[in-house]
Amino acid sequence: MIPPPLQLAPQNEMLSPSETMNHTVSLEKFCSVYKISALDQEKLTCLGYMPGNRVVESLSNADWQHVSFSVVSWRTFLIHHHKLCKAIVRGSKSWE
Repeated sequence: MIPPPLQLAPQNEMLSPSETMNHTVSLEKFCSVYKISALDQEKLTCLGYMPGNRVVESLSNADWQHVSFSVVSWRTFLIHHHKLCKAIVRGSKSWE
């Protein structure tokens, strides 16, 4: 059984995609900082993920399962993704 999705921020706290895409963080750097495995990095590449791209928050279970993410790996990735997005908006490099 698949657990329920992560709780996202309320609409008034949602960030616009353009806010979180205005940076120079590569996928390689993102994965290195958060110790995301090379295998999961390949899966993110297959999904077309660019660090900060908030579209991943709306992917269905079928989308991320299609590239063989486990529930734990996907949820862990989303936690790191949210940390990065918040740091970008704050203008902080505290995500590193």
